[in-house]
Amino acid sequence: MAGENERTVVLCMDGSYHSELAFDWYKSHIRKDNDYVIIATCFDRHAYGIYAFGTADSAELASQLQRDIDSHKEHAEELKKKLANEGMKGEVFITTGKAGENAIKVAHERNAAMIVCGARGHGTVRRTIMGSNSEYIMHHADIPVIICRHKPHQNPTAEHKHEDKHKH
Repeated sequence: MAGENERTVVLCMDGSYHSELAFDWYKSHIRKDNDYVIIATCFDRHAYGIYAFGTADSAELASQLQRDIDSHKEHAEELKKKLANEGMKGEVFITTGKAGENAIKVAHERNAAMIVCGARGHGTVRRTIMGSNSEYIMHHADIPVIICRHKPHQNPTAEHKHEDKHKH
């Protein structure tokens, strides 16, 4: 929990290249020694929408879900280590559901001074169907929001580092 003279900052991190760049931007441009950093990360359940209920092998689906949960726990542990390695005070806040809503909720509950997140730059169709967390945060947060937009990276197939390790 942040102390009396600390500024609380929420960083949205999903394991993507863009969230890593947002972390690095925060660290090199606006970080203060007395910041208390809350990394908000959200377990992504969108992948399970591809299975039609009643037609999927329930044992395989349960097994895949458990692998994904384990992967997300590993990702959260990596984020905790990242905070420690950077000498930052803070914690990792893990949620399920909608990442943008959860980031705003934790920022509100902890009286955060700002929210920092990355932006992937999805096209209009994908953003309309899937939604955009950064856009949602920008329109609904009642505190300053910094959205770090970056040039496209070289490896778009490796969008989530913590997921790549567990693909078969």
